[in-house]
Amino acid sequence: MEAAEDAAEDAQFTKDFIAIAKVYEAVGEKEKIGEALESAKEYAMTGEEYIELAKAYWSLAQNKEASAEFFEKGLSEVGDKAKLIEYAAVLAKEIQSPELAKKFYQKAETKASGAADLSNLAKEAIANLGDKEYAAEI
Repeated sequence: MEAAEDAAEDAQFTKDFIAIAKVYEAVGEKEKIGEALESAKEYAMTGEEYIELAKAYWSLAQNKEASAEFFEKGLSEVGDKAKLIEYAAVLAKEIQSPELAKKFYQKAETKASGAADLSNLAKEAIANLGDKEYAAEI
């Protein structure tokens, strides 16, 4: 435990604070998880860091609001179609933020390379959002 606190004093990157939060989770220090994530937030600057922070807020603190906030901040820098679809599914099913999930699906749509990709994207949208009208738009 003392090692985690020492690491927290020296940490300078979002990923470091997230790793420290995971240590706190492993030893049952819930209050310290929040502190580590708050520190991580201060160092997040890139889309990738915001996405990692969003995933950490969800998996470690089950904080839907913070997770959705950081997913949205990171959206602009996510370019991988598979990751966009993966994050949209988490947003739709777990975090229950269908409007934000649609933004990820819309960006994935711009990465589609043909009818098969669009069809699969529409199927994902139906499965995760239950929104047939939106799927039809795809």
